[in-house]
Amino acid sequence: MRFSDELKRGNISLKLSRVRISDEGRYRCFIPDVGDSSVQLIPGAVSSPFIVRIERSSSGHVVLQCESTGWYPEPEVFWLDGEGNLLSAGPTETVRGPDDLYTVSSRVTVEKRHSNSFTCRVQQNHINQTRETEIKVSADCFEFTSCSAHVAVLVVFVLLFIVAAVCVVWKWRQIQTKERKKQQEDQTEREQLISERTEDLRKEMVKLKEELKEKDETLKKNKEEQKDFEQEVYSKLTEQSEELQKQREKLRQQQTDMETNITVIEKEMQSVEKMAEGERFHRMKEITLTAKTQLNKRKQEDENLNLQTQTILNKTTELLKKITDRKKEEAQGKSQ
Repeated sequence: MRFSDELKRGNISLKLSRVRISDEGRYRCFIPDVGDSSVQLIPGAVSSPFIVRIERSSSGHVVLQCESTGWYPEPEVFWLDGEGNLLSAGPTETVRGPDDLYTVSSRVTVEKRHSNSFTCRVQQNHINQTRETEIKVSADCFEFTSCSAHVAVLVVFVLLFIVAAVCVVWKWRQIQTKERKKQQEDQTEREQLISERTEDLRKEMVKLKEELKEKDETLKKNKEEQKDFEQEVYSKLTEQSEELQKQREKLRQQQTDMETNITVIEKEMQSVEKMAEGERFHRMKEITLTAKTQLNKRKQEDENLNLQTQTILNKTTELLKKITDRKKEEAQGKSQ
């Protein structure tokens, strides 16, 4: 029996119904890339024993014969007296039929006892099964008188039992034939199902390996991109640092030039005071024009410097945006 509804949960258990002797053996479950496990199946069949013959020997002892059919594996036969003591019996006769079931027969010679009760016990330890039958032997059987009447009744009973057993066995064999055919079909279906499931597991393993390979390649690519990004950031920061250093030198030079111009203008203003009124006016006009020209030049230089500073600021803002976006991508990749 297969568990179709459980396959998606990984349950590929196998249940055998109407077990036959031919089902005996070791069953192995194998899952690729996972492992395997096995279990040994020992089927069993039991039947109740019965006394088939009672004879009186010439010495006055009674011989009992016990027989039991339909056992698997091969059982053992023991004889016990009324107190449960083990009796010494002859060797057990064993016959294996075409259906692979065992028939066992045992004979024991007994003496007259207190209870005259005897038990034939058939047991199979591997399947932990025991069957037994008890018989009370009449005291007359231990005398020289005949106990044929008891034997006749017993023989009739045995014959009826044998006829019933033959009918049961015939019916059982018909059922077994049908079950064997059905089980063969089920076995074929189970093997096909296991094969399909194994193929599905193999495809899933291949898919997982491909996904792992893609993730490794993506991780490697991200590391390379991160390395390139860090190199780009380093290069741009170095470039901006050099530009800022140049601007700093320009500012220092402009400051020095401005101080020099101021000193020159002050000296010229002092020299103007010593001139005549007409000359003073013209000289002041020249100084004013010169200062105005210098201020316009300084204004143009300041505008250029401001433009360069704005360019560096835009580059820095763009770089900061790239770093922020990179951190967001890394955070999203970790969360996934």
